[in-house]
Amino acid sequence: CYVYLYLEAWKLSGTAMGRLDSLWTLNSGLSTLDSGLWTDTRNVVKGVVRWGGTGRVRSVEYRKRPEEGKHVPDAASYTHRCILAFTDLRDAMEERGIQTEELRRIQAKAQAYADAPRVWYNGQSGVRLPNNVFQARTLVDKKIVRTETTLTEEQWRLATPMDVAVGDRVNNGAITGVHGTGEYVWTPVQSEKHRREANYAFWDWDLASSITLTRADFTSGRYTRDRVMTTKDVMEEVTKADTVGAKVSYVEMLACRGSTVVGNATRFVSHAWQYSFESLVESVAACVTPETFVWVDICTVNQHESVQRPFAWWQTTFKEAVAGIGHTLLVLAPWENPVPLTRSWCLWEIFSTVSMGATLEVVLSRSEEARFVEVLRADFHSIAAHLCTLDTRRAEAGSADDQKGIHDAVEAEVGGFQAVNQHCQLGIQQGLVEIATRRLDTMEDGERKWTFTNQLAVLYESQGKLTEAQPLYERALK
Repeated sequence: CYVYLYLEAWKLSGTAMGRLDSLWTLNSGLSTLDSGLWTDTRNVVKGVVRWGGTGRVRSVEYRKRPEEGKHVPDAASYTHRCILAFTDLRDAMEERGIQTEELRRIQAKAQAYADAPRVWYNGQSGVRLPNNVFQARTLVDKKIVRTETTLTEEQWRLATPMDVAVGDRVNNGAITGVHGTGEYVWTPVQSEKHRREANYAFWDWDLASSITLTRADFTSGRYTRDRVMTTKDVMEEVTKADTVGAKVSYVEMLACRGSTVVGNATRFVSHAWQYSFESLVESVAACVTPETFVWVDICTVNQHESVQRPFAWWQTTFKEAVAGIGHTLLVLAPWENPVPLTRSWCLWEIFSTVSMGATLEVVLSRSEEARFVEVLRADFHSIAAHLCTLDTRRAEAGSADDQKGIHDAVEAEVGGFQAVNQHCQLGIQQGLVEIATRRLDTMEDGERKWTFTNQLAVLYESQGKLTEAQPLYERALK
C-alpha cells in the first residue's frame, strides 16, 4: 500500500533531502504509522519531516485535508511521531552552522548562569536565573538534572543564599550534595586531566575521598567556585539543556523554529572543550563576518546521541564534509601547548582539512597572538619544538570508540601516523606564519621589527618556501 504526501522537508542532516514541493510517494516502509489514518488516500496530507543528526527521519507531523464542509480538526490530534532509517542517509554528517550573533546569545546565557546567585529553596539546591526563574539542580545516577520554575517575589524571600549549587566546579572537584544548613559535599576527581570538567566527569569522581565543606571554607578562600564557563560547561548548561525535551541538536531546534541564524556552514571550527567559551567566541567572531555560518560541534552535533563511527566514516563522510565546508578555523589555546593538538578529533579535523585541499586558518585570541609574536621574536626555536610534540598516536578522544575509529582511519592512510603528523605540523606551521606575516605589517620600524622579520624568514625557509623567505632576509639585513 502507498501513502501519498505533500511534504515540506528541511535539510537538517548533511546530504539529506532538501525542500520538496512535489508529490512524494512513500511505500510500506511507513508501517509504523497508524494505518487507520491512511485509509482514504484521496485526502491529501501536508506534513513536515525532521531529520535527526544521524540521517534518520526523527519525526513526521502531518494533517489530513478535511472533507468539504467538514470542520478542520485540531492539528495535534493528527500528529504522529516515528523513526525511520534510510540507508543512503544514515551516515550523513550535518553541515549547517550558526551565525556569531547566536554564539554571542549562547555566551550571554552561559554567563548569566555563571553569575546567578546560588540558593536553597523548598528543600532543593539551585540557582536564581534571570526573570525570576529558579533552576533546581539534583544528581540522578551521578548526572545533573535541571528543573526550572518561575517564582514570585514573595517566594524568593523564602530562599536562602548559598555559596554553591549541585554540579558546581570547585577547586579540583565537584559539589555533589548541598544541605540547607549550609554544608556541601565536595567530591574530587582522580585525574588531573579531568580538572576542567570535574563537575561532569562522574566516571572519574573519587567518591571515597568526598568531604563536607561549610560556608567558612568559602569565605576563607580555601575553596572557590570556578566561574569560567568552558565550552564543555556551555554545552551542558545551554545547548544540551535547551534541547533535552526534543533530544535534537541546537541547530535543528533553531531550524525548526524558522530561525534565520542557521544556514550552510562555510567555516568549520576546530577547538577543545576545556577552555573559555567566551574566548572561543571572541576568536571566531574576529575572523568572520556577521553573515558567516560557522560549524561548532556543541551546536551542530546532537549531544543527546552517542553514535559509534567506523573508520570508513572518518575516511570518507567526515573528510568530504570538511572539504565541502572548505575552510577550517583552528582555535589554539594556549598556542605553545594547545589542547586541540592532544585530541584525536582535532588532529583528524586538521588532517582532513589539509589533505582535502581546504583552507586551514589558525586562530589565536588577542592575548595568545601577542604572546606568540613575542616568542617568535625572542625564542624562535621553541615554536618548532612545540610542534614536534604533536603525535596522533598518543592523542585521546572523548570515547574509546571514536579513538579507535580515528586511529584505524589514520593507519589506513598512506604513510600512517607519521604522514598524518607531518600534514598536521605543516598545516599549523603555515597558519602561524600567516599570523606572523599579518602582524609584521603593523609593526613600526626598529630593531624589534628587524629581528622579527629575520625569524619569520627562517620560519618560511623551514617550510621550503625560499621565494617568500628571501625578501624577508633582505629586509632584515637593511
